[in-house]
Amino acid sequence: MVVPLVSIIIPCYNAESYVAQAIQSALSQTHAACEVIVIDDGSTDGSLELIESFGCRIRWDSGPNRGGCAARNRGLAMANGDWIQFLDADDWLGVGKIEAQIRALAENDLGTVANCAWRYFEGNRMREQSAQVFWKNYPNASELLVDMWLGGGFFNPACWLVSRQLIDEVGLWNEALAADQDGEFFGRVLLKARNVVFCGEVEAYYRTPQEHNVSRSVSDKALWSKAEAIRILAERLGGAQTDRKSRGAIRRRWLNFAYFSSHYSQRWMEYALAELEMYPGSREWPDQIHGAGLRILTKIFGVEVAISMRRRLRLLSKAQDSGREQSISVFPWM
Repeated sequence: MVVPLVSIIIPCYNAESYVAQAIQSALSQTHAACEVIVIDDGSTDGSLELIESFGCRIRWDSGPNRGGCAARNRGLAMANGDWIQFLDADDWLGVGKIEAQIRALAENDLGTVANCAWRYFEGNRMREQSAQVFWKNYPNASELLVDMWLGGGFFNPACWLVSRQLIDEVGLWNEALAADQDGEFFGRVLLKARNVVFCGEVEAYYRTPQEHNVSRSVSDKALWSKAEAIRILAERLGGAQTDRKSRGAIRRRWLNFAYFSSHYSQRWMEYALAELEMYPGSREWPDQIHGAGLRILTKIFGVEVAISMRRRLRLLSKAQDSGREQSISVFPWM
């Protein structure tokens, strides 16, 4: 039996404290045929020296800082594998992760993708992670995207194993995006794939995002990127599936973004609310993001007025320390 080659691609930018652990977790995989490719994205700390210290056990390249998506695309250009594993430089893989997924994929064609269980960690401390409702096999891959949007969950990049053939059909990582790049990329994968096999017996480990992490960025560029990622996938999902559940998932995604961006930007909040008009349906807020006050305001005034009122109250509370204490006592549910 021919053992399929798996290319493990690790983009790295100023990850001196973490990259060695990520590389070692890739090298420690029990699957018999793995190549490890590390792309240094113009690091200014000691990351490159650490990468070089692994010698011929890995392949690596270095260039100017162009962002994580460009680094992953460079890794893809260097990859020889039939299957592709992306691994961020501050995360790591359980030792049997790839072997278990290759075994599960052996009974499927190259249009199948695999994912696995995962947990947050900080330093050497693991956070308990309850199984999510979408941690299961999906005969129709796009239904996983719908369920994640409805439930507010995700799989981090280390969870996935995707065939090179499928990636060639899907296209490269979107280098224009500055946030939610992985959500957009793997969303496209799910909308192209046939089915998903879930390997719950193995895990990937996802470092709790730090303050400087792109997933936590609230700059105008990051908010644009998050909105663009939703728009791209919503157009494809809405075009391919017009059932009520899919429309509800798209609305839920835009509502989540409207709620998130209302903390930082009137412009992007209004953009999200405008996008909602393209997908008629329920105007209720998702359970995991609203309190009783927002529910009441929404029922009385509607989504747009409710979120605008909430934003004004937040701005007022930031502007006046004494007013902040008063607003908390008067509006404990906001």
